[in-house]
Amino acid sequence: MNVKTVVYLAINTCTYFYLINVVFHMMIFFSVNVNGFLKSNYVSQGDVVTELLWNSFYVVAFIASHSLLAWEEFKNIAKYVNVAPLYRTFYIFVTGLTLQSLMNSWTIIEPSRLPLVWDKKDYHTFVIICQMLQIFGWLMTILGIFVLDFSEFIGCKQIWNIQLSSSCPLAEKSQSARQFLANMRHPTLTGFLVVLWLVPCMTIDRFLLASAFTLYLSHSSKLTEEDYVYLKRMQERKKESLEFMSMESKTS
Repeated sequence: MNVKTVVYLAINTCTYFYLINVVFHMMIFFSVNVNGFLKSNYVSQGDVVTELLWNSFYVVAFIASHSLLAWEEFKNIAKYVNVAPLYRTFYIFVTGLTLQSLMNSWTIIEPSRLPLVWDKKDYHTFVIICQMLQIFGWLMTILGIFVLDFSEFIGCKQIWNIQLSSSCPLAEKSQSARQFLANMRHPTLTGFLVVLWLVPCMTIDRFLLASAFTLYLSHSSKLTEEDYVYLKRMQERKKESLEFMSMESKTS
């Protein structure tokens, strides 16, 4: 293994653990409050309109950076400066950084400042159902990543291909896989929508964030019937693989 590959893998590993940290804080940010209030150090005290505008700015900054880095032009620049294998790692790092900045800077608009969009916290059964659905939503979000090629998702396979002198991982995939990835940039869409929307109380600031993320994620997803067939086939293969590993562990 050459030095370049070792350095790239070290950077990728650090980024991977950084991503885990960001996801953990996302769970706290979105779901730790049983009533559905976002978790933030900042609570509205000044002009509400100004604070909503700042919240909107953080959302737009995340969406803009996430979208721009998906452009082929930026990928071509990475190829030109000979760091293409690190591009996915860089993409994940910037995504995590902008998400962390959003969460650290977010201002909560309490019900005393602006009315709630809905308020069902007095319905205890509904609150419990929402808590369970939050857990289910996060499980769907995380498992949705593992259904696909996880090593490619985190950028490890792109770097390892340097050592193997192989081509881009995407070029090695089937036509069905390439079509699915092109049509579905966010395979964790459904689970994340559950996290965003299914809460007992919907504050104005959470409604703003949920609406913006829903529009962005939905706009970039355009699945066809062939994509659903491919995804179902992948789920069956993962299930068979896990069953085989379970049988192997029992016999050993």
